[in-house]
Amino acid sequence: MNITGRAPSPITIETHHNNADDSQVISKYQMQRVESIQPKIRKVSRVGAMLESSSVEIGTGLFESVKKRMQLTKQTIDKEAHIDKLCDNDDLQQCEGGNPTANVEFKKQVIFVNDKAQNVKQRGAWFAPTNYIRSTKYTWWNFVPLNILGQFRRISNLYFLITMIITLIPTISPINPYTTILPLLLILCITMVKDGIEDLQRYASDRKSNNQPVLVIDPSGELKNICAHELTVGSIVRVDMDKNFPADLILISSSNPAGSCYVETANLDGETNLKTKRSVAHYQHVKNDHKQHSDLRARIEMELPNEHLDRFVGNMVETYDSAQQSAVHSLGIDHLLLRGSTLRNTLYVYGIVAYVGRETKLAKNMKHAKSKFSLLDKRLNVLLVTLLLAQQAACIVLFSLAAWFQDQVAYQSFYLRPVVNYYANVTSVISDWATYFILLNLVIPLSLFVSLEFVKMFQAKLMQADVQMTAVTDDGHTVGMTAKTSNLNQELSQLDIIFSDKTGTLTENKMEFCSLWCDGVFYHSDQDVTSCLSDNNLLHEYLMCVLLNHSSIPEGVGDDFKYSGPSADENALLMAAARVGYRVLDRTNGGLLVEVRGNKYFYEIVASLDFNSDRKRSSVIVKSEHDNRCVLYTKGADMVMFERSNKCNHDIVAALGDYCSKGLRTLVMASRELDRQELDQWLVQYHEANQSIQNRKYLVGRVSNQLERDLNVLGCSAIEDKLQDGVPESIDFLKRAGFQVWVLTGDKTDTAVNISYSANLLRKGETIEIRIQEPTSKAHCESKLRSALLFLDNNHSKLDLFEFALITDTRALKYALDGELCDLFLSLVSKCNAAICCRCTPLQKARVATLVETRLHKRGLAIGDGVNDVSMIQSCSVGIGIIGREGSQAARASDYAIPKFKHLVRLLAVHGHYSYVRNSDYLHTSFYKNMVIVYLQILFSIYNGFTGATVIDSWISSVFNTIFTVLPPLIIGVFEKDIAEDVLMSRPELYPMFKNDALFNVKSMFVWMMRPLWHACVIFFGTMLAGVYNGGLLGVGVQDGMWAMGTVISNALIATVLIRHCMEFKNWTVVTLLVMLVSAVSYVAFCVFYTALTYFFGYSLYYWEFYTALSSASAWLIAIVLTAICIVPDMAIKFVRRHLTPTAYEQVLLESYWGHKSSSRSDEKSAKVHNDVVVTEI
Repeated sequence: MNITGRAPSPITIETHHNNADDSQVISKYQMQRVESIQPKIRKVSRVGAMLESSSVEIGTGLFESVKKRMQLTKQTIDKEAHIDKLCDNDDLQQCEGGNPTANVEFKKQVIFVNDKAQNVKQRGAWFAPTNYIRSTKYTWWNFVPLNILGQFRRISNLYFLITMIITLIPTISPINPYTTILPLLLILCITMVKDGIEDLQRYASDRKSNNQPVLVIDPSGELKNICAHELTVGSIVRVDMDKNFPADLILISSSNPAGSCYVETANLDGETNLKTKRSVAHYQHVKNDHKQHSDLRARIEMELPNEHLDRFVGNMVETYDSAQQSAVHSLGIDHLLLRGSTLRNTLYVYGIVAYVGRETKLAKNMKHAKSKFSLLDKRLNVLLVTLLLAQQAACIVLFSLAAWFQDQVAYQSFYLRPVVNYYANVTSVISDWATYFILLNLVIPLSLFVSLEFVKMFQAKLMQADVQMTAVTDDGHTVGMTAKTSNLNQELSQLDIIFSDKTGTLTENKMEFCSLWCDGVFYHSDQDVTSCLSDNNLLHEYLMCVLLNHSSIPEGVGDDFKYSGPSADENALLMAAARVGYRVLDRTNGGLLVEVRGNKYFYEIVASLDFNSDRKRSSVIVKSEHDNRCVLYTKGADMVMFERSNKCNHDIVAALGDYCSKGLRTLVMASRELDRQELDQWLVQYHEANQSIQNRKYLVGRVSNQLERDLNVLGCSAIEDKLQDGVPESIDFLKRAGFQVWVLTGDKTDTAVNISYSANLLRKGETIEIRIQEPTSKAHCESKLRSALLFLDNNHSKLDLFEFALITDTRALKYALDGELCDLFLSLVSKCNAAICCRCTPLQKARVATLVETRLHKRGLAIGDGVNDVSMIQSCSVGIGIIGREGSQAARASDYAIPKFKHLVRLLAVHGHYSYVRNSDYLHTSFYKNMVIVYLQILFSIYNGFTGATVIDSWISSVFNTIFTVLPPLIIGVFEKDIAEDVLMSRPELYPMFKNDALFNVKSMFVWMMRPLWHACVIFFGTMLAGVYNGGLLGVGVQDGMWAMGTVISNALIATVLIRHCMEFKNWTVVTLLVMLVSAVSYVAFCVFYTALTYFFGYSLYYWEFYTALSSASAWLIAIVLTAICIVPDMAIKFVRRHLTPTAYEQVLLESYWGHKSSSRSDEKSAKVHNDVVVTEI
């Protein structure tokens, strides 16, 4: 790194209206700078002259937030008083560490080391926890009853169970009961086998985990090999390198001299970076002395079992007697070895079993995500209820007509009079209702739900097999898309808004050091700074802050040397420091061994104050033996660091602005030399806070605030996180497809905004930024929201020329998400094209997504890659996880996981489109084929005196739905492709076609319910007329009857239904031709076998009927003519409609059929791209 020049002076190019809430003390230096840049302000004002609003502020957006951070407020004038106020404030965000709950009883759990009897006595023999893990839903003895009970919780299965019971009554059922029993049993068995296989797989996994061998120290001091499920709390176990921890353990010693160890938590959070765990300092010398381990007696007080992987609070007391004074050792998450993690780079460790079985943090995190239902599922449920009501209405009409016919016709006609004379009564009415209930049970297809699940499952498999949604990782492995659910496939085509994380989602999350600023000088990564170090103590201190304040671990030697740790930013900074001679050689439990320009030093770590989302900084206190200094090194976000610095350095503000304008990630470094007496006094308070189980986080944060003050700012760093390939093109596609895209990030505003410009979310010269940031109160936030709404209303006519983007931060969201301001906030975001929310906490991300979805009635998609995105992903209608570098928790919690952000376009535009078309066509064709038979039965009832007799043999009717016509809808549901993939990927304006259920809606279902009525009327009345005018259905002189009529009807029915299915194929392949052939052949084969051997199926009058019809030319001719009368009008109507009055979807289909590319494109804004950015600061 070389000196590249002095940093530019800070430039503040924004104007402010007078507002009592915005009153701030501006330094004389800043006022001079504002006066010196008036020409630039006038230039920007010309760009923003169209805003026509005196209440908004105009600026270039480069340094608009810098002045707010650096303007001297009353609190920053008296920094010490301000920090004291922070320390005394009980508010969570101010005291950084939680709200004190002194008045709330803190519940804790106590275990006794090497005292099983005492542990059992405390919890009770029946309630003592075991280490047995069970994730199965069933056992060998309750599988059948529980599975059957679970299946009959579905209304559809319960409906068919009632139908089956009624068919068992001989005097009521018009069909063979086996035709209902066997299909229902088949469906139940298929589902039972599927559930059983899944549960067996879970059982095998549980058994492997429970029988894992574990080394335990017995009372005699010997190592004993037991199974993992036999572990009990308080035992001491040994775990060797590369082994998984069998329970949650408290580390007491290891093979490393300092008592530390390294663990990999990939099985928990997906992070492959090693984490350092440290042993209890008092016991780390024990090593592998089994006798000393077995003699250890202590009481451990700790928090109750919970699911927080990053939190653990406890104390280890060396005596059982709580009244007796004894040494107390505080325990934290650094002492806890979690079940599921793996020991690395350490020969062995010894640990005390703290949590077992279902109390481990791994088990606590094994929760089922909330069920998500698609719009299609909801519409299908409504449709089924409607059909059930329609069926009951038809039954009421038919049994009423049956009663009328019996009283008015049958009883009065001697040839129809029943053997026992009686009028219609309650018993006969109920009997007739049950008969028609069975006769019309095909209104709800028996196989619909199971078949639909298989269709969706195969759709998900096709998504996973898509080679265009794969990526190659750094280690050379190919990673593909993963579908965690299939219920939301069609939902991918009906979304309105996208909530996206930034780091690791839009960017690569590959941190590369770019530059640092120190003492007014920029140093870049490709230049050497060795010559500057000898006479620049500030730069040396800067590099020492990088070298000592981190949580990374050095790995490898020579060219393979690298740092491994949870923070990619820290690893990048350490590698940059190593290139100029500042290198960490080893991390021990007591400190760091470092090499500084060829000299080795050991720095004792007195205390480490870790980074968290509340503190937004990390600190370390070190002692050095060679110079006898005690130094506090701190690094963190600029706002937090400046608030705790002893003076305002205006040059660093300009440097930060320059870095942020390039979209770089920044950190501010600072230090403070500590007086030994001050440090000793502080350490007493720190240890007291650290030994408190109740409110430890709050107390430690409060004590930390007392020391992190009057810091000397050393400089700032810039790290580049490049955009992923294809992100700008993907976001451009999504915006043109009608999506409102939000970026919810924890980064600072300037970095997020500049990344958004690079990603095409915002466009220079076309985007007007509406900034609502840093409100001082709820009333101030309300004023900003109202001003923004007024501005948008006044400039509504400019929407054709400009886009509006809302930019806000965590403080504004805190007020805006409040119930009283929600409506204002939602009104504002509904009028914007995009939104960027900065400094967001995970909870705020989820709240924003939930609020927008529920209150604006939008269908949202959340996409992220880190654990901080899990809440947002689970709260949205569809959750997408990026298989990234921040771990795999987001991918595990998601509905779909993709390797890169660019794959989202293909997932939505291609697979979402195909899934919706396939599911809609599948449901249409499935209901169609069933309704044809239902209508035929109703028509036949009119002509048979409402007796409930069937026109088609019951076996043929049953197999018709499960074999003859089941394949064409399935093929449509799995393989249909209505529009070519390249057309879908090149025309984003096609995506919004299905947002309002263009294919599967009330109108479409009405059409598909009327179409089978027309076909049923043609087939039934055509057969009746042919039999009358032809002298018989089978020809002149050939005896026929009801079953001959049923055979002709079934022949015409099968032909009509299969041809109608053919008309729905939009993509003809060899598979579709084969399916149609198999369906037709299966019908003929079954009828040939069935009519010849009817005694195998029970008593039937259908014997030899199919052979008789097969040998009759008249029967063939009637079936062919009736099929043509049904199909030809459908073809003609379809042809005329598509060529004369096509819908938008049909127009696209025609273009796709004939290979034409659409000439109609979505209108793009023709505004000229300027170099200036239009910014509206509210």
